[in-house]
Amino acid sequence: MVQPPTGTPEGDPADEANEEQAGEGLPGFVEADDFDLELDVHMEGHQEVGTLVVKGSLFGAYRADAFALADFIKAFVSTVHEIALNMKRPLEWVVPSDLDIFSFGSARIRFIVGDGETIRMEDETSSPSVDAAQYVADLMQADGDELLTLAREAGPDGAKAYRQFLKVVADAEDAQVGWRGFGRQPVVVDSEKATKNFITLDREGEKESEELTVPGHLSMADAKRKQFRLELPSRWPRPQELKRKRNIEGTYEESVNRLVEGPPNLWNSDVVARIRINREREDTVAAPRKPKFELLSVEEATEPAVSPKGPAVMPGSTALDEGIDADVFGESE
Repeated sequence: MVQPPTGTPEGDPADEANEEQAGEGLPGFVEADDFDLELDVHMEGHQEVGTLVVKGSLFGAYRADAFALADFIKAFVSTVHEIALNMKRPLEWVVPSDLDIFSFGSARIRFIVGDGETIRMEDETSSPSVDAAQYVADLMQADGDELLTLAREAGPDGAKAYRQFLKVVADAEDAQVGWRGFGRQPVVVDSEKATKNFITLDREGEKESEELTVPGHLSMADAKRKQFRLELPSRWPRPQELKRKRNIEGTYEESVNRLVEGPPNLWNSDVVARIRINREREDTVAAPRKPKFELLSVEEATEPAVSPKGPAVMPGSTALDEGIDADVFGESE
């Protein structure tokens, strides 16, 4: 990151703002006037999402790091977009917000609804991104348990995106970010608050576990790290915990390895496996981390777990049957 020079020119507005709190209760050197754009015009046909003010090491008249600013804008747009996807109504389109006005001299950025996003008929100022922008303002104002609750309601992807936004602000150490969502009063987050709230959203939740009996083709993924892979049968009706999974990967203890090695040796064989799923309780964390799988025991399968190759089928048909995203004209993810 580019280090700011020591001292600022005489009469720097940042110094003056630091000496006296700005209007409307905004802390530090983000002032209420910063949200009043000099070129206050809308691109025709585009609804405003909100206005952003960025100061400190992320951006400043005498100290700027273009890469940090770009990362910040990307993190912020991603936050609004992911929350909009979670909040949208059926059949509504969500498009990442565009930059309408970018006043480089004062780091004022206005976002507008992207081309093609749904503007609601009952209210021409309403859209998923506008709703999300107002929700981001609520997130920026919240702390502690209230923040955790709001982040959960934003959906896992929205919570992760907002957590990443906080990390970018926190890493700048002296940043202040002001946001005025459409129709809302400005709210400010500085690096200190961003650090505290990032820790709140990043902490681990309470643990819970569940055991399942799963058929599949067992192989050793990494002998040194004691990691296994279990390929699930394509037609096997998956429980909710394993939806959209083709393979399970996890760890095992040495005692389980001795059991698998037999005789008979069941590595690279069809088996019925006992699996433990370790995960975070969804009601105790903003965005649950991926569950971890542990192999507990195995038995030799009495019939093939993974269907042998048969007549050619339409590419992607199995994936479509299982509700898995696939490219039917090529390889699926």
